[in-house]
Amino acid sequence: ASKRSYDEMQVDMTALICDVLIQPFNTVPSEVNDLTSLIAAPLIRKLPVSFHEERKFPQFAEFIQTSDNECGSNLAKHISCLLTDIFEKQNLDDTTEDMMHWGIDSLIRVPLQIFRESLGEGALPIEMDRNSKDKGTTTIGNKRPDFLCWANGVLLFKGEEKAEADEFPVAVDELKEKFNKFDPLYFGNVQFMICYAVAGPLLGFYAINGSPNANLLNRLVPLSNRLNIKNSRDRVSILCMVVNIARIIRTVSSTIPRTIVPIGKRLKLAKSTITFFEDSVEKMVPLEHLPHEGEVNDRVAFLQRMYNCAKGHPGLIQVKEGGGPK
Repeated sequence: ASKRSYDEMQVDMTALICDVLIQPFNTVPSEVNDLTSLIAAPLIRKLPVSFHEERKFPQFAEFIQTSDNECGSNLAKHISCLLTDIFEKQNLDDTTEDMMHWGIDSLIRVPLQIFRESLGEGALPIEMDRNSKDKGTTTIGNKRPDFLCWANGVLLFKGEEKAEADEFPVAVDELKEKFNKFDPLYFGNVQFMICYAVAGPLLGFYAINGSPNANLLNRLVPLSNRLNIKNSRDRVSILCMVVNIARIIRTVSSTIPRTIVPIGKRLKLAKSTITFFEDSVEKMVPLEHLPHEGEVNDRVAFLQRMYNCAKGHPGLIQVKEGGGPK
């Protein structure tokens, strides 16, 4: 192998790599059954790495490669980091959800972010967010998944995470409980949502079948086996699936209308923040912006009386939860 110069190590070829790696599929998936083959599709090209990991892990040679002109790319350096033993050394079996974020983000969110930044929002128009409990003012905030990814306003990819491995069934159940009604207002013509469930080091990919004819008992369709992020072979599998999820999103995004209401996304207005849910809307207003003069308690009491008067009257906004400042 030729000796790499310092300049070669500094050249970032990520954009060119992603342009080939994240090509749209030839057919646009319209239902869950279309996803199984797409998420398992072979990579268009091998994943770049920086330090000849294909020699250290010959079992991954069909998935990764080191090349002189790509080894300095951000994507190559990130994937090389994922193949170190940092995951094996972490205690992911007895920790908190917050402590787990770095591992899941490294495998899912960060690659998607690299793809988006490299391709541009025109090619991969995604936005990502995490559910932060400190941002919500009522328990309704817990209805948001732990991870959310929108494409042109449609929630196409979400994740639920639990700290303990034995809570995996709970994470899977929450995938079915949050945002599983495919109202055209929120999803347009898209009849599926890709998901992942995580509990401790365990991870699995799924899809929610949003077809109106779907069997309610079988709406959640597995897209992968149960994987262990502490296992290097499984991490490579996860990366390959994330690549194909990005390809699916890129393929579908061009078909999404521009009139979508982004469910679960916090929309910041001049003096308030609004979040749309399947069956309700959460509006957060700073106390100083409440529409009534006087003391804070007087302003809150005014709003409570106003909504009490509206209670039960069709066509008027109803209070679902809350009723006072948080």
